[in-house]
Amino acid sequence: NTMELPEKPSDAPEAWKEALNKFVEISKSAKDDFKFSEEYGSDAKEKFCLKLSEAIDSQHQNQTWDDDLLGLALRANCGILRERGEELKPLLEPTHIQKLVAFAKGHTGTGDLVEDYAVKSLNNTFFGLDKTQSAFLELPKEDAFDILFGLLGTASNKALPHLFHVLMHLVAGTNGSKISDQDCKQSATDAINILSKLCTDALKLEEDEEWGRLDFKHGDDVQKSLENGLKYVYAVGATHEGVLPLLKEEDERNKPTDAEIADIVANLSLTASKVPILDKLGFLLIHLLMSKGEDKKALQEVQHQVFCVLMFAGNVPGFPDFLVQKGVIAKMVDLTVDVLKDIKSFDKSDFKVKQGLLSTLLPMLIVNNTLAENSESAKITMSDKLYPYELPEPEYSEMNEEEAKQAQANRHMEGTTPDEVPGALLKPLMTSYNSNIKRFVGEWIWTLCDGDNAMFILRVGYGNGVHMMAMKAGMMGEILKKQEEDRKKRQGN
Repeated sequence: NTMELPEKPSDAPEAWKEALNKFVEISKSAKDDFKFSEEYGSDAKEKFCLKLSEAIDSQHQNQTWDDDLLGLALRANCGILRERGEELKPLLEPTHIQKLVAFAKGHTGTGDLVEDYAVKSLNNTFFGLDKTQSAFLELPKEDAFDILFGLLGTASNKALPHLFHVLMHLVAGTNGSKISDQDCKQSATDAINILSKLCTDALKLEEDEEWGRLDFKHGDDVQKSLENGLKYVYAVGATHEGVLPLLKEEDERNKPTDAEIADIVANLSLTASKVPILDKLGFLLIHLLMSKGEDKKALQEVQHQVFCVLMFAGNVPGFPDFLVQKGVIAKMVDLTVDVLKDIKSFDKSDFKVKQGLLSTLLPMLIVNNTLAENSESAKITMSDKLYPYELPEPEYSEMNEEEAKQAQANRHMEGTTPDEVPGALLKPLMTSYNSNIKRFVGEWIWTLCDGDNAMFILRVGYGNGVHMMAMKAGMMGEILKKQEEDRKKRQGN
């Protein structure tokens, strides 16, 4: 029961092929359950990693293996990096990582095993390893990071989803501290151009359809590229304020009139030759939200990432009004309600499923609330979709005094939102154990109620809403306290 590699890279290629195939097949069949150290011991793992790194590095200097064998070695490199431990150190050295980057560049656009597993190895190399990310970014830019950025425009569709993940790890993992605003802006612009082309190529536009239909399947290269590319764009926006090009620069200086906005909105479609206000990113986000698709799950995975990026767009002047007038706000509410329905119906024994659904819901809540705060028409659209009607007032005159009091108390505690309307799906989350979900569900409904306590209680019930009302009262108390202090200071002067 051993797992050993030949002593030298120059040893017979057939011996290397046999040893690497053995590792790949075992790790592939075991999937996430495979633990090298448990199966073969820590010393064997350390020796395996050292020999593998030496072999891959030597092929960069003097390639004696064919691409199939090199691809197999990179696949083994990728596979063992799914584990963690000190034994991996040779595979995490910046000089070794540079070789992976070089192989990805040398085979970029081919879609072969070398490109595929060089990029996948980089993804596994940087995943969750802050020190490795930082060490790589300490290398001269032209020998490391610039090369990765350059691959965005040349990578094959097969490698592109993983390349987006690599860049996301480097930007998000270091909190953007080692990458300049200019570099991030340029790479984000390149990424948006690529995503726009992928979207346009995948869209099938029928004559009677305004937005079209996205033609991809869940897990295919286009779907994963759109999903992961949006994750990267979000990482850039989260770590480098103000670099995402949602509006065109000339329009930031010269804001269009309401009439001009209305005219642009009326003519906004996939075939529009010019969109004066929106940059490609804003245009892309709208199309991804409004498109239909045969594979609902594939489309939803992409649309959920759109919500994350939209967190940077809610307060962009004019942008919420685009969304309202083109029906995007209504679609966003529908997508949010779909997730709420999934949360309500999930198997309570599967905690991970619920955690995943709540993670999907959170950016939706944040975006919806931000848009409602910044656009009266967005707020009205959302409120009408969630609360189309309420329970009628009971006929208190037909009750005795005790029954009438009890009915009023129940109405006060439970609210007037019928179980069958979409807004009712938000009520249980007002008391969620997840503090972020509880907070932003409350914030969204509070915004839709214009901060009116009476309306808020009617929609969620006093029992569900008391936490949010206490928060708001606390904030108001601080404001009043500060105002009183300022008043006394003025009187003292």
